[in-house]
Amino acid sequence: VPAHLSAEHLMVDRFAAASQLRADGALGSHSALELHGVAYSEFNEVQLISRGRTELADLPFGLCRLIGPPRALLDTDRTDYLTVIMDRLGMPIKVTAIERTLVDVLHRPDIAGGVEEVLQSLDMVRYLDPEKLVDYVELLGIRSLAALIVDAPDPGFGPGLVRLLGHEDAGVALAGDRALVRLAMAALEDVRPEQYG
Repeated sequence: VPAHLSAEHLMVDRFAAASQLRADGALGSHSALELHGVAYSEFNEVQLISRGRTELADLPFGLCRLIGPPRALLDTDRTDYLTVIMDRLGMPIKVTAIERTLVDVLHRPDIAGGVEEVLQSLDMVRYLDPEKLVDYVELLGIRSLAALIVDAPDPGFGPGLVRLLGHEDAGVALAGDRALVRLAMAALEDVRPEQYG
């Protein structure tokens, strides 16, 4: 309970509560989209990225999906890569940065509400750092994901989202290439699970 509130009058915030479940936890995926203010829909599930066991827990504040970090981050001991601290009702919570969140939801739309939810949310992104995006994709080392996000040599994936999202208004830039993104995301459907711990 934050010092400025009393326990009797406190409503449990699902993000603040979930962030305290595991010491190494960072709120990610759709939860991070919500916390960055770019989620198309509000979820009743919170996603927490942590080294611990993956599971879906039914807690007093709602469902919490505990997700393993990408294997590349585990292998290099960089699970905090591209995370930020946000204030939530006077409590510091760790959240994946917008660039990492974007890559993660494109890679795992199944835990972020599906392809349409991800695309609608991407329309709301107004700024990100393309260099951070590229650095994270390179660290992950997943070729098909790089083809989707980076300006890859594979013409089947088009110009890549880095160039599209590098614009001042990322949502407008992406809107014209929704079909390309859908096609590329469909190509990723079979490559995800083994890259996560």
